[in-house]
Amino acid sequence: MRRLLRPLGLLLVLALLLPGSAWALAIGTFNIEFFNVSGRDRYVDDDLRHLARSIRESGADVLALQEIADAASLRYFLQKELPRWKFALHHGGSNQNLAFIWNGETIDLRGQAEPHFGRETFSWKGRELNLFDRPPLAATFVDKETGRSFTLVNVHLKSQSTQGKADKMEAYLYNEFKRGRQILRVNELASALEGTRFVLGDFNIETVVGSAFPLLTLQEGHSFDNLGVNIDHIGYLAIDPDETWRLEETETAIPRRSTARRQRPDHDIIVLHFEWPDEAEGGMKR
Repeated sequence: MRRLLRPLGLLLVLALLLPGSAWALAIGTFNIEFFNVSGRDRYVDDDLRHLARSIRESGADVLALQEIADAASLRYFLQKELPRWKFALHHGGSNQNLAFIWNGETIDLRGQAEPHFGRETFSWKGRELNLFDRPPLAATFVDKETGRSFTLVNVHLKSQSTQGKADKMEAYLYNEFKRGRQILRVNELASALEGTRFVLGDFNIETVVGSAFPLLTLQEGHSFDNLGVNIDHIGYLAIDPDETWRLEETETAIPRRSTARRQRPDHDIIVLHFEWPDEAEGGMKR
């Protein structure tokens, strides 16, 4: 046994030292769709088991979540189904709050998650209105294996829906104008932050016009199954894609909550898998 262990140990050391053996990381986004465990249309324990299975299957180390009702619901879910995971949530006064969850075995949170632009307004036909009903949430994390840090900006931008509006064209123009202003502010936030950054979440539009950073979108499948569209994106700054990057979709539909015409949750998990580039090769920008 000792003779066998010695060459195996040597192989492990060589694997860690050889090029291409950099530690991998997986970051993603998931709009859970009005997630709560106590209110109307709540997620029951069996639903939570399905959610946890989807999250594990995605391989994500950290996820940006949208549409979380409250911290108590998220805490209950993680304690029951993903006990090694941690969370940070900003309660913006609605049932569509933004949050992060991460695997505490592989990721650490540095400092606190910070919301941005919560009090900002914009002018629309003589009225001052809230720019972000769901303020972007930014947080810096540390990959425990490498010690490298990265910042995530979680966004949930204005929807395209004109449902219930008497003047559909007016509603469409309002949605487009508001989302455009939101994108400009997200650009400014992403540019002001330092280090490796990812801007990810539910952008509520397939083609994001005006983004100041590259965006990754599924090339096959749909992130929003009910409409057959891809409105969930992952943007990046201060890091260059390479052959290790891959974007993957994990189906999240829960049988009890879904019908033949509508999947629920209505969004799938979108995860970017990549390996940290060698800093000596200039793969990362400052």
